[in-house]
Amino acid sequence: MDFELGACSYDAHESSPSVDEEKESIRLALSHVGLSDGHVGLWFHLAFMFPTELALRYRSLGKAMVVMVHDLDQQAGFGFRTANDFIKVPPEARGPNVVSDPALPIPPRGTLVSASYRGGWVNGQLSFPAPRPTRKPSVYLYAVLENYVSNVVALDLIEPAILSF
Repeated sequence: MDFELGACSYDAHESSPSVDEEKESIRLALSHVGLSDGHVGLWFHLAFMFPTELALRYRSLGKAMVVMVHDLDQQAGFGFRTANDFIKVPPEARGPNVVSDPALPIPPRGTLVSASYRGGWVNGQLSFPAPRPTRKPSVYLYAVLENYVSNVVALDLIEPAILSF
């Protein structure tokens, strides 16, 4: 499934959701959703707060997040990292975002209560084809990092609405 991802920013935005770090780690919100000529255009906003032990495994948590999109009408989906990969960095300045690999198999997530947290935001624009939606809602989005999963946001493209679970 084709999609276009605009540049991601890593600062708070007026539409950025808030995270209760002891109850959730990632929160996803959408804004500026539109359907035109069989294409959906939207802005996504992520807020995240992880226990420091996990956060230290990454140079940039914002660039490690993955957003998943599932279109039930087309029976297709895709995922993308929230890193601006189109920006070319000299090889000597580049290194893997993962500082240390997680233990495999990844242990159960366990409690979200921690002595300290690290977090941030990711905002970006996304567009993808959605010809003739027939289901209500028809598109579902969520974000993941390792075994941490955000809330699910559903798009009703027939009677435009955003539903958050």
